[in-house]
Amino acid sequence: MGIRYDTWLRRDMILFSAKKSAVHDMHLDAVEAYATQSGVSVSGRIHGLGALWGLLTSRDRVMFSQSTGVASLIVLPLARINGVTIIHYMHEPTSLRLKLRENPPVKSVIWHAVQWLEVRCATRVLVSRQALLEQAADVYAVPPSKVSVAPLLMPEIAPPDAPTAKARVTYLGRIDARRYFQEFLAAAPALKARGYIPTILTGDVDGVKKHAPQVPDDIELFAEPNFSEALKARVLGETLALWNPKRGNIAQSGVTADAVRYGVAVLLTDKDPSYETLRAGGIALDFPTAADCAFQCLDDVDAASVTARAAQVFSAEHGRDAFEKTYLSLLP
Repeated sequence: MGIRYDTWLRRDMILFSAKKSAVHDMHLDAVEAYATQSGVSVSGRIHGLGALWGLLTSRDRVMFSQSTGVASLIVLPLARINGVTIIHYMHEPTSLRLKLRENPPVKSVIWHAVQWLEVRCATRVLVSRQALLEQAADVYAVPPSKVSVAPLLMPEIAPPDAPTAKARVTYLGRIDARRYFQEFLAAAPALKARGYIPTILTGDVDGVKKHAPQVPDDIELFAEPNFSEALKARVLGETLALWNPKRGNIAQSGVTADAVRYGVAVLLTDKDPSYETLRAGGIALDFPTAADCAFQCLDDVDAASVTARAAQVFSAEHGRDAFEKTYLSLLP
């Protein structure tokens, strides 16, 4: 791609997350893997205030920062003073008004103050496509000179060695998108009658109990508070098509990325910014509603073709190609 790595080879990359969780570690794992593949030296990973002494002695380094947390109030200013180039990923740069509507007042004010500081300490601020739309609407002000659209980095995990025939139609994610969840439940008998395996894979166990206290026999249910990557890989490795529970902008969503990396067709509408890219790769299916489409589009899906094309799309949208194009090109 014509990107020069000589600047990077003289500088170590530090990975920083203000808080530790499985999701944050998964993203940092991806950054570390793609950086290493691209010839970038990753010298360490910091969570919260951990390994602060190492940061104090760091100079002329690059820090990839993600997540919002109180630890950022100390770590990011210290890194900036010490000459560290900060590339900060901000998934939800929402306004104080929206935060107050969704969270307690004290938490909202602190969260907003931390994000304000993160923006000002960062050399570049990476935001999702959706956040960029919010930015355009002045919902949250990030200086235009700092903004770049970022891919959602996720590790490339191979599907199971011997998956069964790709016959699952899987609803992945939250259950409280009630209308679409109910549509999926209603469509399950017809899907099963045509040879498909309607499946729910979710960590929202309470949502299942509330919105579908008795899951019909037509549906296979995998519900765990924190379902593992191994379980997700096994189910998605057997999935022909993923039901999109939002029907809107999920271009930056882990739901889309998970599906694509396992070679799964995605049921989308043309409202999603990823629609054209995925459709061109043969892995997006357009449908208005379950009742209007009746999933006839599924019968034309070639599972082998979807799997082959998905690997290319994933790398370009979320994988190593995206890392090299988006992250490496930001640095001097």
